[in-house]
Amino acid sequence: MGAIKQLPANIKLILLKERVVDDAFKRKNKGKSKEGELQDEIAEEIHQKRLATLDIFAGCGGLSDGLERAGVSLTKWAIEYEEPAGEAFKLNHPEALMFVNNCNVILRAIMSACGDVDDCISTPEAAELAEKFDEKEINNLPRPGQVDFINGGPPCQGFSGMNRFNQGTWSRVQCEMILAFLSFAEYFRPRFFLLENVRNFVSFNKGHTFRLTLASLLQMGYQVRFGILEAGTYGVSQSRKRAFIWAASPEEQLPEWPEPMHVFASPELKVKLSEDTHYAAVRSTANGAPFRSITVRDTIGDLPAVGNGASVTTMEYKNEPVSWFQKKIRGDMLVLTDHISKEMNELNVIRCRKIPKRPGADWRDLREEKIQLSTGQIVDLIPWCLPNTAKRHNQWKGLFGRLDWEGNFPTSITDPQPMGKVGMCFHPDQDRIITVRECARSQGFSDGYKFAGNIHNKHRQIGNAVPPPLAFALGWTLREALEAKRSTERE
Repeated sequence: MGAIKQLPANIKLILLKERVVDDAFKRKNKGKSKEGELQDEIAEEIHQKRLATLDIFAGCGGLSDGLERAGVSLTKWAIEYEEPAGEAFKLNHPEALMFVNNCNVILRAIMSACGDVDDCISTPEAAELAEKFDEKEINNLPRPGQVDFINGGPPCQGFSGMNRFNQGTWSRVQCEMILAFLSFAEYFRPRFFLLENVRNFVSFNKGHTFRLTLASLLQMGYQVRFGILEAGTYGVSQSRKRAFIWAASPEEQLPEWPEPMHVFASPELKVKLSEDTHYAAVRSTANGAPFRSITVRDTIGDLPAVGNGASVTTMEYKNEPVSWFQKKIRGDMLVLTDHISKEMNELNVIRCRKIPKRPGADWRDLREEKIQLSTGQIVDLIPWCLPNTAKRHNQWKGLFGRLDWEGNFPTSITDPQPMGKVGMCFHPDQDRIITVRECARSQGFSDGYKFAGNIHNKHRQIGNAVPPPLAFALGWTLREALEAKRSTERE
């Protein structure tokens, strides 16, 4: 079936609403014209109807950003364990109360403040830390009845195929964060609940963790829906498959899955229910969708050239935006920030320079030769381990790889490096690792979005985030569910 025949009937309405909400989001408290006043009225109406939200494992705030831009959520509280990520969240969501702490400590403190400490099962360490909260911190904590919506992505390294040590102690602790997340749902009983995780979450531990999560929510009385979505079909140039679980209280309408809008080949989006049964939450767009794929060129083609180890944090754009994506991602920014690149050592810079500037080029395009470094040391151009172990590792495809201008980004990770699990991290034309801002754009973060800490912290914040355009799409379906319920109640 062709793309035209698959156009959803309400596409124009969706795009129009997105523009109105986005304009209102930017224009609130601005503008004196009639149009500006109308936008302000829309923004105020949206604000009043938003769900009071608690974002757990909030990271730098990608999920909150997309949900808020959809006009459905207002993140009032957020919990994040890593301080740089928590600082980034505060920079972009100053209206929210951010708690940089372990979520188990936070829940213990809340239950203690509500007189339910006897019902709280926690470690002695969590109890001791919770007791150190001062009066102001305790008063700022959310209480049952105040939270309409809980969302978040429990640490996913324990479930991720990217994690080479997913049987280790730390990974087991991270898997237990799922139980902590469910404990918040059980105690607060919000109207809506959204869990995000890597695609392997549904099959990890033979699917037991996934089924336990669903069973727990059903036992609480929630309506539940699960599925795997591909971020590339929702407006980013990146292959990023993620598992989601929606839950809604019995009196609410359970949100549908958002309609995929961009062509993107998306294998492995089905969940195996039994030997003969597989479930897909959304249709494939491999054979057609309303819009074409967003390419690497669409995403970063307007950004100025920088070199290996670029460290200037603020600069001029130099070029005008060309693609629709570039115009939207820039917004009203006048200067470019965080266009900074990790510094490679001399040997890797030489290897990068010798990788051809063409699609699909990687370490296999290097010649077998020895080179002399500035120190006088003679070394192999090709790392010894790659050709000698290639047969066991799919030829190490992509290591020291260049991005393709007309292709898409691989899954954004927390530490881009040429010998990493995702080694395709070289710019298509320039001899360097892609910058923080380029990675941020691959995730759909606006150029105005701020990250905190050093360059490694910033890459980690981006790699761990939910792409805001995907979060926006999920938020829009939640908003539609709320509006459908209100419409039914008015009839």
